[in-house]
Formats: sequence, structure tokens, C-alpha cells
Amino acid sequence: MTTVCFIGHRKIENHNRVEKVTKEFVTDLIENYNCTNFLFGSKSEFNYICLDILTKLKEIHSNINRIYVRAEYPNIKNDYEDYLLERYEKTIFSGWKKPPKQFILKETNI
Repeated sequence: MTTVCFIGHRKIENHNRVEKVTKEFVTDLIENYNCTNFLFGSKSEFNYICLDILTKLKEIHSNINRIYVRAEYPNIKNDYEDYLLERYEKTIFSGWKKPPKQFILKETNI
């Protein structure tokens, strides 16, 4: 089981191209690298594109876990958590002031 984190632009100009390339890339991660946990943030068109892709792929690959990472608010009200769990399997609080040093960013140029 491997975890993937999506980080991307707030605004996407070529939505269709980004969606096509990202879907191919994510499908490869699921099918060939056993990636099952996918972390999402918010306020980014790229994150929303990825969430849509993973939601559709979850119909085929039921073991996918969509996880919403909260950068703020370690404690949330039940109604907000219920709202998040309509689209995600889980929500977590990162608690990071900065990412750990062991994180490696795989660069891609779409």
C-alpha cells in the first residue's frame, strides 16, 4: 500500500489535457504500483480534478481511499466531518508547520 499526495495549481487553463494525462498517470499508480491512499487538500482546481478522477476510478478499484487533509482545525464539528465524508473515506489533520524532510516530490511536467 502506497500513499499519493496531490499538489497543484489553483487555476487550470487546459482542464481537458490535465485531466487526461492525470487519469493515465493515476491509473498506472493504482494498477502497477499498488497505490491505494490518495491525499487531497482544497482550494485548487488540480485537487478537484484529481478527486473527480479518483471518484470515478473507485467504481473499478474499490480499495481506493480518498483522504482529505486539513491544514487547519485539528478538531472539527461532526456536521463538517459528515460533509467531508460524503466525498472522502477519511479526513485527517496534518499538524505540519512544514513538510517532513523525508518527503520527496516527484516532478512532472504536464
